[in-house]
Amino acid sequence: CSDGLMTPVLPAAIAGAMAVSRVNIVSARVITTTEGMALECLWVQGSSGDHIEGRETIQNLKRTIEKVLAGQIFPNTLIKQRKSFEDRTRVFTVAPRVLVDNNASNTHTVIEVNGRDRRGFLYMVTKALMDFGVTISSARIATYGERAVDVFYIRDLIGDKITSELKLQKLRETLLLTLDGEDGSESHMKELNLPSSKPHSSAP
Repeated sequence: CSDGLMTPVLPAAIAGAMAVSRVNIVSARVITTTEGMALECLWVQGSSGDHIEGRETIQNLKRTIEKVLAGQIFPNTLIKQRKSFEDRTRVFTVAPRVLVDNNASNTHTVIEVNGRDRRGFLYMVTKALMDFGVTISSARIATYGERAVDVFYIRDLIGDKITSELKLQKLRETLLLTLDGEDGSESHMKELNLPSSKPHSSAP
């Protein structure tokens, strides 16, 4: 688990540090307190699917997280350079899907993102949300075989739900293009025209 002052950068930074370290995020919970502090608890595995062991390995992971948070390492650049990242799920095809629900929470917009699980998946999604200009108050991250299912409770930068249908449509498109940019598919073209469905979530 890690804690700190919640900023739009924090979830993406932690996920990016894990991807750079070749650590797989199996599931995670992100909680933001009313004081603006964030607590992230991640269940992770090594690149071969085993436990992360050894004092030096754990210390290296901690240092990587600290360097990413300090702006000394840029995950996006390293991930693009490392085309040799092992990807045991590339043989599977999972159509990306983005669901939006403004009724599940009185204070947040709820986004559910589905896609093929691979290293860097959570980083790509959280960075896309950060770049779009929303903050993540809470998140539930899970994997089911080759499918990743990530649910985010988000607000805009002034702390409000996102109610503009145009902005929500652009957010869906941004997330789908982000996922398809990795898989090289065009399944998002149909998804963008689908009516919104409720994510599998409950209010935080």
